Amino acid sequence: MFFQNESCFFIRKPPGIASSRGDNFSILNAIHNDSLSEFDESAEQIPDAVKHFIKPIYTQLGITKIEYDHMKSIMSWFKQDEEFWLLNRLDTPTSWLLYFAKSKVIYDNWKQWQRKWLITKHYVAITDWLPTIHLIDTPIAHHKNWKKMIVVDQDLLASKKRQKIKWKSIITTTHLVESIAIWENYLNHITISKWQRHQIRAHLSYIWAPIIGEKLYNDYQWDSPLQLYSIWCSVSKW
Repeated sequence: MFFQNESCFFIRKPPGIASSRGDNFSILNAIHNDSLSEFDESAEQIPDAVKHFIKPIYTQLGITKIEYDHMKSIMSWFKQDEEFWLLNRLDTPTSWLLYFAKSKVIYDNWKQWQRKWLITKHYVAITDWLPTIHLIDTPIAHHKNWKKMIVVDQDLLASKKRQKIKWKSIITTTHLVESIAIWENYLNHITISKWQRHQIRAHLSYIWAPIIGEKLYNDYQWDSPLQLYSIWCSVSKW
């Protein structure tokens, strides 16, 4: 899936692949390097019979050839040190829309609006349980010894678990706009304006409505990818 408007390019990110170039294997790194396989450096020496079994990079990434070609075209425009003007980073398990600014002016404006909390990100999360709280404003913090976030409520602060908090608590808010029942699950429209790593995942697990596929913040081992999708963004300045 690929589309664009007057300001941005949009492309689908599959679950399980990082978006940021800082990771060892991310969608930006893989497409920019244009490496078909681990044998690519000596591709000329590979027999045709072996080449037949080498998966193209777009197949490894879980995207289509059309999406891959569009992404390559986008990345040829932009500077690597600005992550090709990528405007949103998604957690590795989170999927769907990545958006890229079409110009340096749009990229710089976005960063200014982001600092002023003028940007709202829209997500869809599928849960087994109906969330009953529509505004979750409990602070979160980095876990001291683990790559996860902790929801910092009064119970935690009153217990010995507070020692697991790294640095200071972060004030942030998750809004549940609407929930729709679909079969035995619930489709939840969620927005955030000031966001932190794993915010939606940690907050929904905190209110006993973990996202289907959530493995980091829920003990149940789902046989499913994380059902959290980045679907859009809006800017209140506009």
